[in-house]
Amino acid sequence: MIEKINAIKRVSFAELIKNGELTLFLLEIYSKLYVGGSEISTCEKSLKKYYEQIKINVMEKIEKYKEVEKRTCVPNWSGNIFISATCRHWHSDLITDSDAIYLLKNKYLDEDYFKEIPETLKSKSNETSTKPNRNQSNNKK
Repeated sequence: MIEKINAIKRVSFAELIKNGELTLFLLEIYSKLYVGGSEISTCEKSLKKYYEQIKINVMEKIEKYKEVEKRTCVPNWSGNIFISATCRHWHSDLITDSDAIYLLKNKYLDEDYFKEIPETLKSKSNETSTKPNRNQSNNKK
């Protein structure tokens, strides 16, 4: 991702929109880092806005992305998940350990939403969890 950002920052906006690959990089990076993977507009005015925003503060956003690369709580879903209690979407590629711990401790998600979770967190959430397993059916047989 850093290489893609550097490639975008090296060129002017006029050069960027002439290059299809760089334009796709811009859309991918902006969508992932700024709007949680959501779809974004592709008109020239919007592309200019994204380009300028990336030039201003992309390194702040990259710091969060670096936290994601070191995480121990690996999501079991792909893409966005909306949690109404938090009033926001959580993207599987952007959720950090601190986000996951927050969601687990407050019982917004249970362990089944994660492929990997630290043992210390498992025992804590097992003791406090009252929600049924998301894979369990409510139907009695």
